[in-house]
Amino acid sequence: MKKTHSFLFTAGLVLAMAFTFSCSSDDGNNEPKPYVNAEFSVVPPESWQAVDYPGLKYKVFMGPRENGTNPNIMFADEIYNGSLDDYVDLYVEALKTYLSDVEIIYRGSFVTLKNLESKKVISITEQRGYLLRQSQYFFPGENGLKIVAACTALASSGEKIFDDSMKTFEWIK
Repeated sequence: MKKTHSFLFTAGLVLAMAFTFSCSSDDGNNEPKPYVNAEFSVVPPESWQAVDYPGLKYKVFMGPRENGTNPNIMFADEIYNGSLDDYVDLYVEALKTYLSDVEIIYRGSFVTLKNLESKKVISITEQRGYLLRQSQYFFPGENGLKIVAACTALASSGEKIFDDSMKTFEWIK
């Protein structure tokens, strides 16, 4: 994977963080329904909305506004024929290169309800005076396809809501 490909994910990561500050969300109590596209399905957190965002392939999940920000989950995909561990190594390297103030606080395995072995990285960074926690979930697919779910919220927010949602991830094919 070339650094330019890593940059695309990093750019998406930064976009997700900026998106946190610029969008509002309906606080309605909608029953969570799976978000399904051609590649995967996942159940967003309860009362979150799936919204289209120009330039992104997948919908972005937006949570209720909290202290001036909206927690969100965005997805990106890429073909990388190396191992998932190598892919995560390159991703973390790109984070550290393009976001100089990023701190990696966790890196480990993650397993979905359908027993899909995946990876998880948690990072902390500051954006516009807010300390943010971003949990990235890396899902391996067929023929080198990798899906990354970047989940962003205030650092003081809980982690469980992201884990609960990402555990529902499953490939359609």
